[in-house]
Amino acid sequence: MLNLKLKRGIHEKVEIEFYFKGVLIMENKNHFKEIPKHIVENGIPYTFDPITQTYLAFADEGNEEEQVMIGRYGQMREHYLKENYEATYSRLLLLNQLTPHLRAIDEQAWEMEQKIVKELAAADGTDEELKVTDQLKWVGLMNNYRMCAQEIIIKELIETGIDSLY
Repeated sequence: MLNLKLKRGIHEKVEIEFYFKGVLIMENKNHFKEIPKHIVENGIPYTFDPITQTYLAFADEGNEEEQVMIGRYGQMREHYLKENYEATYSRLLLLNQLTPHLRAIDEQAWEMEQKIVKELAAADGTDEELKVTDQLKWVGLMNNYRMCAQEIIIKELIETGIDSLY
């Protein structure tokens, strides 16, 4: 009795094995050209998904690279773009430019907040001496400066138009 086993794998790799009474008598491995993992079509990058064996524009590449954490200001900017500029948000997402944009906004916002808080504290005369003598007053003033800085950042950086993106 002659048995035939046909194995079909990913990337259309076909293996044929012939068995006679349970003993392998012939093996044919047909290797085709590997499918590229990443392609760019019409300016849009696609990643090959081995599970569905298709190219996906919104591929989750978290397996290859570690996930990037976006801070509070980056999340605010993402929400603002999603609600007010849907086309720009989609374009940034399709071209894989959204995460770098959000990271840049987040870093810039944190630097801006630290700078504004220091400037407000210096202008108001809040210093380390006040921190030592009256901690509650110092904490209250610093929280006030931080909230003022956050309002400035939201108006000047987060809720700005999209002219700078083009």
